[in-house]
Amino acid sequence: MTVSLISLCRTCLLAAAIAMLPIACSDPVEPHGDVAAAYVDWLRGNYSDYVFDISTAWSMTPRSPYYRVRVEGDSVVSATDENGDRSRSAATIDDVWRWILTAHEAGELNSARFDRRGVPLEVDMGDRARDGGGAVWIRSFEPAT
Repeated sequence: MTVSLISLCRTCLLAAAIAMLPIACSDPVEPHGDVAAAYVDWLRGNYSDYVFDISTAWSMTPRSPYYRVRVEGDSVVSATDENGDRSRSAATIDDVWRWILTAHEAGELNSARFDRRGVPLEVDMGDRARDGGGAVWIRSFEPAT
């Protein structure tokens, strides 16, 4: 009887763990590095209105502060840092995806992490020491409701 009860408890625990697995894997910010899957997730989301924070470093330039970017209709409508200073140039996440895909096709994507919505979180591409690469950091993505 004891063996059957232990076996039953193990089966119940295993079933409970399996039932919880899809919930744990569906966390939208759980990072991964699969470029193709992330791009499909991004396209599937069909995001055209959203806000996010972005910081970049290109070639020999230092890392920028984070800018809060507001995108409406797939176009940047504002980009300001925490002091309210405006960015001279700001990118949409679609722009960042163009950079990623170009680097990936050229074999120059050093590393990339994405959330489960396909939002790039950290990207390193090219060779910044040779004036040909850059890095992008994105946080606080919020789609419009």
